Amino acid sequence: MVPEGFGRGILRFFNGDVPALRLLFDPARRSERGLIEGLLFHAAFATAFAEAERALAAAPVPSAALREAQAGMPAPVAAAFERFLEALAAFRAEIARSDAASRTPASFAPTPPLAAEAIAGTSMRPPSSFAVSFIQAMFWALLGAMMSMLSEMVRERMTGTFERLRASPASPGEILLSSAFSTWLLMLLALGLLALLALLLGIRPADPLKLLAAAAAASLAFTGLTLLFASAGDSMQAVHGTTWAVMLPLAMVGGAMVPLFLLPAWLATLSHVSPVKWTVLALEGAYWRQMSWAELALALATLLGIGLLAALLGIRRILART
Repeated sequence: MVPEGFGRGILRFFNGDVPALRLLFDPARRSERGLIEGLLFHAAFATAFAEAERALAAAPVPSAALREAQAGMPAPVAAAFERFLEALAAFRAEIARSDAASRTPASFAPTPPLAAEAIAGTSMRPPSSFAVSFIQAMFWALLGAMMSMLSEMVRERMTGTFERLRASPASPGEILLSSAFSTWLLMLLALGLLALLALLLGIRPADPLKLLAAAAAASLAFTGLTLLFASAGDSMQAVHGTTWAVMLPLAMVGGAMVPLFLLPAWLATLSHVSPVKWTVLALEGAYWRQMSWAELALALATLLGIGLLAALLGIRRILART
């Protein structure tokens, strides 16, 4: 980082009065830091000497024209001008001797205009590749629970179980909500078992409460999608075919196959439409992204919104078909 006034004050480098360059470095990149410091020192010295030589080249030197001008001056001015020319000649001679020796006087030890500062590692870096793939495994657990509950919901309609349940005092909406609650519990249980397995493998969430919130929101989102896909047809083939046709592309762009931080920019933008992306992001935020509650709120709110909207549409379509 180049401070304001560094270029204008480069000649003050010789007395250590130039503003310092600020170098931010990763503590893990020690060799790169040394290389960059050497390049910066070289550039600072070379620029300072070049500016000094440029200033000297532009300075007046004794010449016949100057002597002629001196002849027309009043005596006191001419005497002062003579002393100025002598001092200038002595200054240029001293610079030449210093330059011939080593370009730096022996007694000169300028202060390096560089302030190095280590920066902490970013929280966006996963601790290991296994931590990333484990989050992806959590999504596939949700998808497995979804397919299992879809099979049960379709089987209930195909065998007439749903019609018999409608003869009970419970309303059709309450019956579907009870199925949704069972689906939500199954998904939450699947994520909980995987979280316990992760603990045994050394993968710990940064905040267990955030993990609970992320798991609950993701389970709700996929519960709503389960109800929506259950309304896609009256046969197992139609429902499963529709579910896989929709969920696989969403998984591909949502980070369940390729990690979110490896996606190209255009695909990362497209992934915003995928509930898989918000599920993976919420779980990563609880595990290794170390998101604050404010940062996690967007993913949680998106998952809740997807779940409630999909559930309402699914219940409405199922009731319309029965």
